[in-house]
Amino acid sequence: MGKTLLVIVAVGAIAYFGWQQFAAAKLPPEIPFPDATGRIHSFQEYRGRGQPVLAAFWIQQCGYSDRTLTLLNSLRSKYPADRLAVVGFYLNPIEPGELAACGQQHGYRFTLVPLQTVGELGMKDLILSFGIDSAGDVGILDAQGRVRKFISSRNVSPQAFEERVRGAVAELVPGS
Repeated sequence: MGKTLLVIVAVGAIAYFGWQQFAAAKLPPEIPFPDATGRIHSFQEYRGRGQPVLAAFWIQQCGYSDRTLTLLNSLRSKYPADRLAVVGFYLNPIEPGELAACGQQHGYRFTLVPLQTVGELGMKDLILSFGIDSAGDVGILDAQGRVRKFISSRNVSPQAFEERVRGAVAELVPGS
């Protein structure tokens, strides 16, 4: 029941608040988020290093999410971790160890975060700050930690989505 409610709240927040509340150049909430290995991260950590962040929100067995995850891996290969942070927030309830195993099985080379570990309020705040309105969408923070871009994976061809994400990253990563 609790996990089902968490998914309903996440999807509801995405559908109702996501795009309506999006504001460019907004700082995301400063809440800690543990990754699938238990290491604690925050957007302040990345801001302190002066590196842009590509954040994607995804679920399993979703065509939009699948193409986003492939793109995240490709960008991780192109840009070293000290030039671009890549974080995948997993929207479905899952134990961190399960998510880590899934990431290893699929060869994901970016930070995996089970979104329920930030709590219901933290989840809503993250979704709202990035303007996410569906699984597979991405938000991009500049080196100062401000949300600069929102790129929807819906109603666009896979090629156009990839071009938009790659172009936005290239604008923000020095020496691209």
